[in-house]
Amino acid sequence: MSVRVKTMEKAIAECKRFLAAAEELKRCAGSTEYTKGDPWYCGCRYCAAAERASMDLSKALADVRRGSSLTTEDATPSKVRLTDGLGPLPARWYCVSRDGLATLCLDESDASEMAAECTRDFPRPAQPAVH
Repeated sequence: MSVRVKTMEKAIAECKRFLAAAEELKRCAGSTEYTKGDPWYCGCRYCAAAERASMDLSKALADVRRGSSLTTEDATPSKVRLTDGLGPLPARWYCVSRDGLATLCLDESDASEMAAECTRDFPRPAQPAVH
């Protein structure tokens, strides 16, 4: 099985980045927690950086295992548009409550009726007096 040169170079770069983050974690995150006698590094920004680097390394290694097929970078579009190919979308009317709940309505008059109904059925709660 063959592997793209750029795929291997990316995996090597991610490996170096992970090793650097792990070394920084060991150097900077001095305090540890013990769980059943096993030491752990406390959750900190160094832990988060090492975890993120390990996830990126895992993705790069998965691309190496795929060999000459698409990489995750090639298979992921840079910008996904859910409306592509649907043509112009119709206007939508919503009634939004004071609590932020939205109700889809048929048209503008339905939205107005729904707003009036919600105002009638769910009046504004009493506000505390400020002295």
